Amino acid sequence: MLFLLSTSQFYAQNAYTIPPSEPNTSNSHALVAGGNACSTSVVPPTTINGVHITATSTGVVTYPTPFSSCSGTYVTPSNSIHMGSSGSFTYTLSFTPAVNNLVFVLTAAGHTNNEIFIFNTNSNVPTITSSGSCYTTITGNTIYSGGGSPIGSDGGGGIFTVTTTTPFTTLTITGPGGSAGSLMALCASSVGPVGCLAGTAAPQLSTTTITSVCYTSIVNLTSITASNTPGSVPLAWFTGAVPSAANQLTQAQAAVAPSGNTYYAAFFDSANNCYSPPTAVTTITQPVTTPTFDPINPLCYGEPTFDLPILSNNGVYGTWFPSVSTTQTTSYTFIPFNSACATEYTMQIEVLDDFDFDVIHYCLDNDFIMEIVPLADSFAMGDATFNWETNGLNVGSNATFNATDYINSASALLPIDFNVSVTNPDGCTKTKPVNISSIYCGIQKGISVNGDELNDSFDLTLLNVKQLTIFNRYGMKVYDKDNYVDEWHGQTNNGEPLPDGTYFYSIEFDNKSPETGWIYLNRQK
Repeated sequence: MLFLLSTSQFYAQNAYTIPPSEPNTSNSHALVAGGNACSTSVVPPTTINGVHITATSTGVVTYPTPFSSCSGTYVTPSNSIHMGSSGSFTYTLSFTPAVNNLVFVLTAAGHTNNEIFIFNTNSNVPTITSSGSCYTTITGNTIYSGGGSPIGSDGGGGIFTVTTTTPFTTLTITGPGGSAGSLMALCASSVGPVGCLAGTAAPQLSTTTITSVCYTSIVNLTSITASNTPGSVPLAWFTGAVPSAANQLTQAQAAVAPSGNTYYAAFFDSANNCYSPPTAVTTITQPVTTPTFDPINPLCYGEPTFDLPILSNNGVYGTWFPSVSTTQTTSYTFIPFNSACATEYTMQIEVLDDFDFDVIHYCLDNDFIMEIVPLADSFAMGDATFNWETNGLNVGSNATFNATDYINSASALLPIDFNVSVTNPDGCTKTKPVNISSIYCGIQKGISVNGDELNDSFDLTLLNVKQLTIFNRYGMKVYDKDNYVDEWHGQTNNGEPLPDGTYFYSIEFDNKSPETGWIYLNRQK
């Protein structure tokens, strides 16, 4: 491949009389019609013979017309590069795929003094050879041209070839400039891909979209394979649409590439430093879902337990830990299944304070009364609601219930069962069963202590007795008891059985006046 570079000077360094046969170069490059050694100049960015070419530069401009040196022997075509007219310059050409053996033309370089052109590539230091030149020498990768050329002439120049042992993708030309600068033209006919084993087909990938691993923002590009690998040439990864050493990822980097970017896969022939056309791969950062659930209202203490939902409102499956408790306020954690890319979710469920009550029995004006009383001040009576239920019927809604009135009015039979419910201000309900076998509120006239468990004792259970005293018919005290309930069954204070007969009692109550009367003791069966 040929690369043509020409240089010229814009101003004569000394006064010079221009012969009629020589163009005037005192203010501009000489224009020529012949010497067409490089017919077409490459103007980047462009693609020639399958090679994409771009350029970056400092101290370089485009020169619009042809120019010749060495008596018209070497010519740069129109749109060549004018470099170094104002001092030092840098001109970098990038090629995809790699190239080699580029030829250039040099004209009007220097004026009495040499202009200098240093060539470097991204593979190794190039070798420069010439197929013809004037006022020019080559040392390694550097051309010195124009020294000794006559004042007012078109300077030094020639045709040169840049060669490396390994194809390259970047060629940089630098120099100090001066002497009104020089021209350079890259011959289109010299540009073409070298014998690259990477092929000319873009990789046919197993996928062109890859999603990051859950909870991370990386993707493993190396997990993607190609179905059209050219021989043993490996697949390589790049961050740019034009593969190059500058944007190539190592295998380690490709295995943990940040997601959310576009990457490019190409076959890379490292021996010839060349690439196949690339295939783009889109990477996606997998979103992490936060599960959502409806809130759970506060629970009543001791109510039946239940299972929390295993499917969130936004479609995440998982499990809860620990199991629901209705005896204490607890925080529960929802742990998504491994198949879901979701965060854990914590929800606290409040358990309301427990409350309790008892049902007491007493007689009031010979009526059997049941009354609900709170235990340990666990709820306020004025804020609670009550329900008395028997045989599926609601029969009362107050804290007290007159069993005598109900049984008489409903002609109910004893024994009878009630379910007594209390609902506290939090809306929690507690129910207790109550069994009533007797509603008698009077004072017995006799007891039959015969072991049949029927009327075997003097039963004052419902009368709130403060003290009971028993006398025989002679007025002698034979038995007494404070806070009496139903303990006398015909015995003395010493526990000796008393004979059958009539006895007299004196009763002091907690809530009414004392009473006296008689009771008959009968032990016969």
